[in-house]
Amino acid sequence: MKKTALMTTLLALAAGIWLTPTTRAWADEEKETPTMIPATATGILQAVSEEETNLNKTITDKKLEDVHHHAFAIRDLVNALPEKSSDLAPDKLARLKADAKYVTALASRLDESGDAKDQAATEANFKKLQGLLKQIQALYPDQAAAPAAVIQYTCPMHPEVVQDSPGNCPKCGMKLVEKH
Repeated sequence: MKKTALMTTLLALAAGIWLTPTTRAWADEEKETPTMIPATATGILQAVSEEETNLNKTITDKKLEDVHHHAFAIRDLVNALPEKSSDLAPDKLARLKADAKYVTALASRLDESGDAKDQAATEANFKKLQGLLKQIQALYPDQAAAPAAVIQYTCPMHPEVVQDSPGNCPKCGMKLVEKH
């Protein structure tokens, strides 16, 4: 009886030790930095463009393990657009909402192909995403025609934090400075 209890305890301990690094890795993946959503549709479109550029560089540099960061940021930004687009015609707003759902699906596909280290599939999914982002941009012809003179603010310690209005960094609390 004592041997059985001892064996059970040892097996449970071994299983706990064996699972701990994996569990910790899952926990780290879930601690993604939330995407900063600009206050205007114009700001969101600019942030999408920046993330698209970053995603392109990540794919080109074959850093597929980082694809999800940019893909999910684009997803979050595009999903925030309908709320900031009350001036769109109803048919364009409906189109935007449908496109946002497809962006969500493509972000998941990019994550999967990136995790699988599948360069060809990642490039194919990115090409589809780029086409979709062009369709979304076309819904805003006024903003596409005239370059926006939006001042952006960033944190000196966390340059990935970018906002359209002054304030404090959500990570460290420092005052945001004008981005040049």
